[in-house]
Amino acid sequence: MAWLLPTLNRAEKLKNFIDSAIAAETTTPGLILIDQDDWNANESSYKKLPIIPGWQYRITQGVTMGDKVREVWNEVESRNWVGILNDDHYVVTKHWDVKMLAKLDGKNFVSANDRWCAPRKATTATLWSMDLLKCLGWPIFPPGLHHLYIDDLWENLGRHTGCWRPVMSVVVEHHHVYAGKGAMDSTHEKVYSSKAWDIDTATFQNFMKHDFQEAVNKIKKFQDILPGQRFKPP
Repeated sequence: MAWLLPTLNRAEKLKNFIDSAIAAETTTPGLILIDQDDWNANESSYKKLPIIPGWQYRITQGVTMGDKVREVWNEVESRNWVGILNDDHYVVTKHWDVKMLAKLDGKNFVSANDRWCAPRKATTATLWSMDLLKCLGWPIFPPGLHHLYIDDLWENLGRHTGCWRPVMSVVVEHHHVYAGKGAMDSTHEKVYSSKAWDIDTATFQNFMKHDFQEAVNKIKKFQDILPGQRFKPP
């Protein structure tokens, strides 16, 4: 079990998250994913940051959120659950992680309250039962998707199968520029570049057109497994 937190050239924002997570008495483990170029350029800044108990850095070759998650997936896929966080998240609710874990039932995913888009969207801390991901056969991000639309994709899967549960009692704010809680920076410019939009838009649209119904069917079949029956991933 682990949280995965991909970050990119944002040591200051990452510190804000870490400080909030420590203050909220976080006890679950996590991996902070930093690509090699970012680490080489900002190693001293990252090493000055406090560390959440049980958390570690992982240096990746991948740069995008999706590529980083795919690269470290072998470290977490044997666990019962996995979560995604962003470096511009800010934990408000004490024991937020344990409270979110309590809402997992082995077949669902849950998202926190960002005080922005929730419960309509899952744009902050999100936690999956691992077997739900195994039934689909890909690590949160379907092949080719890097960052954009990942919330839309899972929201659609959740609404069509009932496998999504927003946990409004747990607040993890998303200090996003579009929420008016952050300034545009080089990371935003890279993530929201026209090239990034083009790649992820095409991938998302292709998924929704060709793969979405199959994913829904897999989840529904998985949901029909009775207690005591053995789940066999595809």
